[in-house]
Amino acid sequence: MKHVLLWAATSLLGFAPLAAHSQNAEREGISGEQQLAERLGTERLPLSSQPLDGPNTSVLLQTGEQNEASVQQRYTGAAAHGNLVQIVQAGAANVAAISQYGAANRTDVEQRGHGNSVDSQLSGTGIESVIRQTGNQNEVQQELSQDNRRYVIEQQGSRNELNQRETSAAPAPGYEVRMQGNGIRLTIEQGRVIP
Repeated sequence: MKHVLLWAATSLLGFAPLAAHSQNAEREGISGEQQLAERLGTERLPLSSQPLDGPNTSVLLQTGEQNEASVQQRYTGAAAHGNLVQIVQAGAANVAAISQYGAANRTDVEQRGHGNSVDSQLSGTGIESVIRQTGNQNEVQQELSQDNRRYVIEQQGSRNELNQRETSAAPAPGYEVRMQGNGIRLTIEQGRVIP
């Protein structure tokens, strides 16, 4: 009887690695984007609350290190269907460069990792910008010009930097800046009109 129980126990233990290997093989069959979505959570994916049917829409999800995303958009038509950029980068030393000109510019950038940077230049009416960075030594350089601009910038981590320039005579209808961590550097220039 003892031999039967010992054999049954070792047989079950022998199948456990096979079951775990089977689960890993299934996980390996899932795309990197799906695995990232599961790790970050669906609330962090680049999804717009408005339909993605405008003339200039860019949605990008990047994983890994030293990725570069560069988006240039121009739209001068109806304000209801302007420019939309949504970027999620997960990893270190990633760069997002956004340039938008026209009406109804919307930018949403999420970066997770260390040493990431965003360079954003938005010009036109109805500008909305949301930039979120989590990690250390991240940087945001942003220039907003023209009227009706709203923006949110969130940085969590140490030694992060924000340089924001607003080159319009009209005051911004609303903005929010949240920075948490040590060694933060912050510069916001408002109301300066560049000829």
